[in-house]
Amino acid sequence: MDSHKSIAHLLKILGHPIRLKILLSMVNESKSVKNISEYLGLKQTTVSKHVALLKMNGIIEGKRNSSAMHYAIINSQAKKLINSLVCNTTQTNNVI
Repeated sequence: MDSHKSIAHLLKILGHPIRLKILLSMVNESKSVKNISEYLGLKQTTVSKHVALLKMNGIIEGKRNSSAMHYAIINSQAKKLINSLVCNTTQTNNVI
């Protein structure tokens, strides 16, 4: 996959509001599906579906932490993009 197609694919995956919220919620730390669903106010089944898609596309990975699986962003392009969104949102909110 050439770089343009790769970037377009990443943007397509990140383009869903729920997936974007999930990634924003784990930008600084890994989280379990339960943590994410409580934080976002979504059903665990909804979060699980989107987490599975993010994992399948190599954006996040899961590691067992005691009794629950915790997910973290592993795709460097996705992490840079999410961090950029967080920085821009913070700067915009400070200006307004």
